[in-house]
Amino acid sequence: SGVLHPMAHDHPISGRRSVYLHLGMTGGVLEKIGEDQFRLLGEDELQKLFHSYNDLLNNGLPENGGNYAISYQYQEGDCIFIDNLALAHKASPQAHFDAKEQGLRILHRTTVKAMKPFLPGFNLPSTATQALLRDAQE
Repeated sequence: SGVLHPMAHDHPISGRRSVYLHLGMTGGVLEKIGEDQFRLLGEDELQKLFHSYNDLLNNGLPENGGNYAISYQYQEGDCIFIDNLALAHKASPQAHFDAKEQGLRILHRTTVKAMKPFLPGFNLPSTATQALLRDAQE
């Protein structure tokens, strides 16, 4: 989609520093290397970042000795709210089983409008332009 946003940000309500990185939707990462200069991470660097982030998330699972992850057993009629600005989440492997094996899984997603614009900062535009990406690759 070309949308730019900060990868680390201060949560608008709690003020806590949070990471905003979606392993399946992030097409690239710009690294600030000067006052007004940015560098687009290479494919190998991006993969290393994603693997490190995924390892961090997996290390939080109780079965891996972590203490900052939960697992929730859904029941019919449940309604779950997730703060996408402060909480990493992913489906368990069982969520991808065949519907005949686990039953039909239906999710409805609603996105609430942000309290304020979620802009990338550093005088960057809210969407990636060809010129910005070209300059970041040079």
